[in-house]
Amino acid sequence: GALFEPASVALHAVKKYISVQKKNAAIIGGGTIGLFVMQWLKIFGCTNVVVFGRDKEHLQLAKDLGADYTISTHDENIYDQAKEITSGKGFEYVYEAAGKPETLNYALKLAAKQAKICLLGTQSNDINFNYNIWNLINRKELNLEGFWMSYSRTFPGEEWNITKEGFEKGSLKFNKKVFYKEFLMKDAVKAFECFTNPNEHVRGRILLKAGQ
Repeated sequence: GALFEPASVALHAVKKYISVQKKNAAIIGGGTIGLFVMQWLKIFGCTNVVVFGRDKEHLQLAKDLGADYTISTHDENIYDQAKEITSGKGFEYVYEAAGKPETLNYALKLAAKQAKICLLGTQSNDINFNYNIWNLINRKELNLEGFWMSYSRTFPGEEWNITKEGFEKGSLKFNKKVFYKEFLMKDAVKAFECFTNPNEHVRGRILLKAGQ
């Protein structure tokens, strides 16, 4: 139940482009929503789905959940690896799911000509394009589109029902490793303290469970 919302957010972006069959797609960001974007793309028939990220555990989880390839953004040759996977063309669909200025730049550089760039990550900093990036958008004739929340018209849309069916049938996989930590409800204060403790490096969502 805790993962219905992020799974439906991912679906809201993916189902806009049902024509992903036999295409190459990249997800920038291996967090919870990025992992569900990857799964929906595979369910809808995408040929090569590649997850880019900096966290080794997230990248391994992406492989476990069905990603065709994972590439660490710490690698110096990420664009060479991408060209090899896509036969030099780049990705027809790119999903930015991290919400960082640098990850948007990755998305634009990894995109094929006339690619769809799907923006899911919530930005908390200003983004500035230098002239090279601006020219890249123009020369590739890229399509940038933002996606927000988990529903479509007419409210609430079909995303939650499709997500429910995906979990019930098992086509949408669940792995408890998407949660950084688990706490009982009585320890909710400790859960929130994880976000304010400078010694904690929260990777993913924290689960609060009912029980004693």
